[in-house]
Amino acid sequence: MRFLLYQNLLHAMRSRLIGFSVLVAFLFQFCIVKLLRSSTIQFQDFLMVIAWKEALFVALFFQMFVGSFLASVYGIWILPYLHTGSRSALTHVLPVRHSEFAIGYILTLVFLFALTYIVMILNYSLIFGFSVFMQPEFPWWNLIYASLMELIAVIFMAFAFAVSSMTIGTVGTVFLSGLVISALQILAVIVRFDIGSYLQGEVPKSYTVLQTIYPYFPPLGDIVFTLKSAFFRKEMATMDWAVWLVWCALAIGLFILRIRKPSTRASQEGV
Repeated sequence: MRFLLYQNLLHAMRSRLIGFSVLVAFLFQFCIVKLLRSSTIQFQDFLMVIAWKEALFVALFFQMFVGSFLASVYGIWILPYLHTGSRSALTHVLPVRHSEFAIGYILTLVFLFALTYIVMILNYSLIFGFSVFMQPEFPWWNLIYASLMELIAVIFMAFAFAVSSMTIGTVGTVFLSGLVISALQILAVIVRFDIGSYLQGEVPKSYTVLQTIYPYFPPLGDIVFTLKSAFFRKEMATMDWAVWLVWCALAIGLFILRIRKPSTRASQEGV
């Protein structure tokens, strides 16, 4: 396991895409938080200055985009690397259990995700000052609670992308994942804001069915709402946690089952 972790980290650090994701995280977060630091919201006689807590939530929100980018790079190209093409035989030759591959990838992804979080905290402290972390009202537990939810989402996406990449290829996964995530976002808006209640006449039966089955969908569409609840109220419904954990475990399980079968699909040598 120690050798596997070393190889995973070595491969990830050698990847230009992983290094690029850290650079993107730094520039992206710095520009966003810097803009918020000097922003005010004015509506008629109402004037509000963006405080450090609201800026922290916005930084956390955009960190989800950085995490999604990291999950897509890691899942589509890095995870399938040893299990496709001429290297696929190593999956069955090395004295490593299939489950240990998954554990090693999870630990590596946690490390990389923590690295982007350090970048976020560094950017935030450069703009608002390190003293903000010493304030008694700083929401440490809220930050940890919301970060845990983001981490579960990133792990789910990475393994889901990996299974898709080893099955239909990288190009197909890029297009399919974009369509699925967009569809889930649209469905989340429809269900959350109860669009069906604004329709004239009788509510379609299909809309009622959608309301019934949507809570069991991958909760990527609800991620903005759950992130807000996790950060500001430090709470998430038990159902939300259960759905996240079930889908995450399902993606990891499918990955383990997928690498049991050698794949002849060409691997991405340039990654």
